[in-house]
Amino acid sequence: MNKNELVSIIIPVYNAEKYIFNCLESVLNQTYNNIEVIIIDDQSMDKSLEICKELQKKDSRIKIYMQSHSGVVAARKKGIINSSGEYICFVDADDFVKNRLIENLINEMGKCDIVCAGVLKEDKYGNTIPKTNAILKGVYNDEKQLKYIVDNMIYVDNVEKDGVLPYMVAKMYKSDIAKNVVNILPEDIYRYEDHLFNWIYLLNSKEGVCIIEDKQYIYKYNKKSVMNTSDDYYMMNLNKVYIAARNYFEMKNASKLVITKLQKFISNRLYIAPKYMEFSWQNSIIQFYVPFQINKNEEIILYGAGAVGVDYYRQLCAEIGEKHIKWTDKKWYEINNRIEEVISVDIAFESNYDKVLIAVKEETIVKQIKQELIEFGVEENKILWKTPIILKNL
Repeated sequence: MNKNELVSIIIPVYNAEKYIFNCLESVLNQTYNNIEVIIIDDQSMDKSLEICKELQKKDSRIKIYMQSHSGVVAARKKGIINSSGEYICFVDADDFVKNRLIENLINEMGKCDIVCAGVLKEDKYGNTIPKTNAILKGVYNDEKQLKYIVDNMIYVDNVEKDGVLPYMVAKMYKSDIAKNVVNILPEDIYRYEDHLFNWIYLLNSKEGVCIIEDKQYIYKYNKKSVMNTSDDYYMMNLNKVYIAARNYFEMKNASKLVITKLQKFISNRLYIAPKYMEFSWQNSIIQFYVPFQINKNEEIILYGAGAVGVDYYRQLCAEIGEKHIKWTDKKWYEINNRIEEVISVDIAFESNYDKVLIAVKEETIVKQIKQELIEFGVEENKILWKTPIILKNL
């Protein structure tokens, strides 16, 4: 492979003045420097465009295009259409990349149509959580292997882990395939558009798919991003994603397994719909009540994220505030895809804590959980469990 190929890095920008300078600086400082940086400004109302233009004066690799409140899909499409590179990468304006991102991706690109790396994802508490593709690293390029990729791109095997991380960032695409794929996407989709783009792209990756564990992309937490804000039209958007994905899968004769996993994905997103529609914590009925008095100055680790854990977390947030709670579960990775507040066990126990509250209903599994916590290093006298107070028993 010619390692001097031009790489187009596309960055949609909208009201990102707090982040865009650091983002662009990290992109421009790549060890692989044969890049063009394509900025699509979606009519920002802050100083984002001004910052981009100032940097453009210092680096001719920056190209700036404008659009008028057309959304991220249209921005990426405009970026792809105006790109000159053999390969394409995407970066979000509020994120940051390490300096070997492009080099590490392009080093693998001669073997396949797409390279999929991991990310370091920052949560709302400032913790950095490594995210990797659940499909094992390697090059998948024969017919059987490519079918395995497609069958497991949404969820791998029978586990609800992203076979291929759904983000459009931390990947390298071939320009010609990306240009075809972006024309298929409905431009009015604004949430889960990354998922749809990647699924369609993977179905068109005939030369091979390369999975690597490299994590050069820092996925910053931004409380104002689409994924962290309320949305009255969440269900409508989700339905569009489902219809577009299902229709394309059927057109490409994808297996029934892929359709089943798509439906599972949609079901999981329906589960968190109340969160985005802003009535999950306020309006739904709590069934399980915390059977302990918790002081407002105590630091709590809540262990368990099933139905009991969800109800406990809601109550504790109201009583002592979410900043005093670390919520975790043995299967945190699967749950975090639906409930981002659930963090890894390791990260939860990094901080000081006063009590560990086990949030399960059945006493039969408490002994096992207690033993696991003690083996993990938790003092037994800090571990609390009682049968939850159940609403119907009040």
